Amino acid sequence: MERDPITVRIAGTPNCRVKSRRRRVPSEWTQAVIEQTRHLPLVTGPARLEAVFLLPEDRFLGDHPFGPDLDNLLKRLLDALNHTVLRDVAGRDSAIVEISAKKCRAETDDRCGAILTITPCRLTTRA
Repeated sequence: MERDPITVRIAGTPNCRVKSRRRRVPSEWTQAVIEQTRHLPLVTGPARLEAVFLLPEDRFLGDHPFGPDLDNLLKRLLDALNHTVLRDVAGRDSAIVEISAKKCRAETDDRCGAILTITPCRLTTRA
C-alpha cells in the first residue's frame, strides 16, 4: 500500500548559491528547509517531487529577468531534504525519480518560500 503524498509550505527566501554580498542567505534557506520538514514522514522508496518556488521581486532583475536557475534552486532544496524526509531512504535524493518544478514571484516578500509535494510512485523501466 502506497503512502499519502507529503505536502508542506516552507517559509523563507529560496536561494541557490553563495554570493559575496549574501553569504549567509543560502545557509539560512537550507536551515529553514531542514527545520520546517524535520517533522514530516520519511520517504521510503521512489517518489515524485513537485516544487513551486515563491521568490521576491529582486530575484527577477538585471541579467536574470526570469529569476534564478531552477536546477540550482532544486539542488539546494534536495541537499536540505537529505537531512530530513530523505535521510533513511536508500540513495537519499536519488529516490526522487520524477520532478516538476516552477518559480514565480511571491505576492509580497512575506509570502516567499516553497510549496512541496512528495508523492510515492513506482520506478518505471521505460519512458
